[in-house]
Amino acid sequence: MKVRVELKKNLTVQDTLKAVEELLGVASKTTGAIAVYIGVVKEAKPGEGRVEKLVINTTKETREKLEEIVREETAKRGAHATVLLHNIGELKPRDPIMIVAAASESRNEALSTVKAVVDKVKTLKPFIKREEFTSDDNDAVFIPKTNR
Repeated sequence: MKVRVELKKNLTVQDTLKAVEELLGVASKTTGAIAVYIGVVKEAKPGEGRVEKLVINTTKETREKLEEIVREETAKRGAHATVLLHNIGELKPRDPIMIVAAASESRNEALSTVKAVVDKVKTLKPFIKREEFTSDDNDAVFIPKTNR
């Protein structure tokens, strides 16, 4: 079982292809599926306005927590390998936030591994996040959101 976690500024959708290539490189002879999730910054949130930017910062424990989540969920679901890439710093709408890819013998294992990793990261919230919005009347409004 192989896992990799990377916290990266300027994560792009092209990094998804690199993650898939990495998984193909370490896949076992019985690997039959790779599942991928790409989370992106929303352009707007109902009742809150248009998203101007999302700022994601890490703590000393962020990488450790993420590695623990990926190891645990990969082992629990029998996946062969999982990669988690998470964007940090200042992001704008439609920028990728998180990419999770898992390789396994079947699509059910790959899909359940990806879903479990994403759900656990969203639940444990190992990041410090702040969103900035613009209201409908185009006046800049700062609304701090921590660990949303």
